Amino acid sequence: MKKNHQCPDLNRCFLALTLALIFLFSPSAYGQGMPGVQIETERQAEQGERLKMQQQRPLPDKAADSDKILPPTPMDDALGQQRILKRKPVYEPFSAFAESSFNATNNVALTRYNKVDDQYLLLTTGASYQPLLTSNLIGEVTVMEQWYRYKTYTELNFESMNLGGGLTYMVPAIPRLAVYGRYGYNRLTGGDVNSELFQNHTFTFGLFRSFPLSRAHYLYGGMSAQWGLSNYKDFERNIYAASLGYHLDMTEILSFDISSRFSFVPYSRNDRRDTNETFYAGITLKPINYLYFQVFSSAGLNQSNQASFYYDVLNFGGSAGLQFRF
Repeated sequence: MKKNHQCPDLNRCFLALTLALIFLFSPSAYGQGMPGVQIETERQAEQGERLKMQQQRPLPDKAADSDKILPPTPMDDALGQQRILKRKPVYEPFSAFAESSFNATNNVALTRYNKVDDQYLLLTTGASYQPLLTSNLIGEVTVMEQWYRYKTYTELNFESMNLGGGLTYMVPAIPRLAVYGRYGYNRLTGGDVNSELFQNHTFTFGLFRSFPLSRAHYLYGGMSAQWGLSNYKDFERNIYAASLGYHLDMTEILSFDISSRFSFVPYSRNDRRDTNETFYAGITLKPINYLYFQVFSSAGLNQSNQASFYYDVLNFGGSAGLQFRF
């Protein structure tokens, strides 16, 4: 008889899946050398902690989730003891996803002066495997490809390939706290797979925790440190970040998120040191389990000890996506 692999603690499973989604939608970037990647990374890094956070709905205590005995009735002696039986969810480690996103920005080149606006289409597709290794340890392996296509400045068109994997440990002594480590590989190409623009290897360590306020809303936050090794040393950098967000389920299918992220970004060369602040707000509509629609807006401020890398940017857009778990 085939035995289903079930997750012993749904809170842990949901948190692990959320972290996996953070990894999926937070690709590496290399600063102002490719503005579209930087704009999207600022937006996605800020979305990372909350992207599809509706999967992590705070659950009641285990005692409340256990089988419940019905109130007594005059027919109890005839019918015997009655219990409400619940089907235990089966943990699904595989996922496949695709998203189409329209984005508009007021500063496509990420410059301090003479800003120009543009719109671009971002297509994302990929797959992930997140095995439950033990009751507290979750693995993750992901492959993802993205295509950036600009309306006006088509010379900025490029593709981004991301491969990576890591481990997430759910700390037993502190509910809803996870610590994680991950390796990621990012390769950018301009128009075809042979026109390589950039390669980057990253090693990320961090922690993440959610704070339920009720079944309908919660706070979440995290800290991370990422070290990069690039084939273009001028764009090689480390990222030390802290983030905080709030999620609200307005209805069963409609949710709202707002979040902020602060990063300190030292570069390997030229003594460049940046600080980056981003703010995100968005609404997600999920009419069925595997389909979602989003509208969002984000703002970013990058400050640097080198004047040419000082800029601010405002973005807005919408997306539609699919995610299947099995």
